[in-house]
Amino acid sequence: MPNSLSQQLAYLRELLNNGFYEENLDRLVACCSGLAQDSSYVLPFFVLKNVFQEMSSLLHGVPVNVEKHSDLISELAEPIHHTLVKIMNNDQIDANDLEAIVRVHLRNASVFRLDQG
Repeated sequence: MPNSLSQQLAYLRELLNNGFYEENLDRLVACCSGLAQDSSYVLPFFVLKNVFQEMSSLLHGVPVNVEKHSDLISELAEPIHHTLVKIMNNDQIDANDLEAIVRVHLRNASVFRLDQG
């Protein structure tokens, strides 16, 4: 993985553009884990790491059709992108930024689990 913060952020954005499938989610987890340790934005990357980790766990070893996968990732890209733009601009991340990500993820994971049950 790249060393500088800007390179790590560029790599993270590249991974995000590749999509939320299991192997890529595992790469996103590793990337966010590194960024949480290497940047002053510990909490946002810790939150993202845990969101991606839970998504990967939900997808692990389970056949998932396109519709169910869409339920799991629905509306996550926008709040994640918004938070990353703030980080790249060296802006402060507030609780509402992280709440938006976690709220959408928890709703999506709940719907996904109901569909799997």
